[in-house]
Amino acid sequence: MRIKVIALAASAVLLASPVVGNADGHYQSQLLQALKAMEQGNCPTSLLTAMTAAACQNQIGAIKAKLQSLGQPKAANYVGDQQMPGGTAEVYNVSFDNGAMVWAVNVDGSGKFAVFWTPST
Repeated sequence: MRIKVIALAASAVLLASPVVGNADGHYQSQLLQALKAMEQGNCPTSLLTAMTAAACQNQIGAIKAKLQSLGQPKAANYVGDQQMPGGTAEVYNVSFDNGAMVWAVNVDGSGKFAVFWTPST
């Protein structure tokens, strides 16, 4: 099963003013918090926009299983920026006890993830 976890709903949904990270990345801590919550089967509405949280709820079973198989997240290392339909996202290589995943994230004006996506299966 391919997990397009909490992908941006459509290219027509553009962020009015995306907050873009700098060369060091801004969202490591927030990303790790969200992944830890999802590993427990929760879609943290304090970290996700309403649309992103709804997409999470639709996929939480697969997300939880994938994250549990990887173990605890250890670190989120900033790789660079990637242009996406919702704006510029920061890309991270997240290492876990039993593997790694790449994640692309960006926040909206409220500071919540509007882009929260992985190409990992």
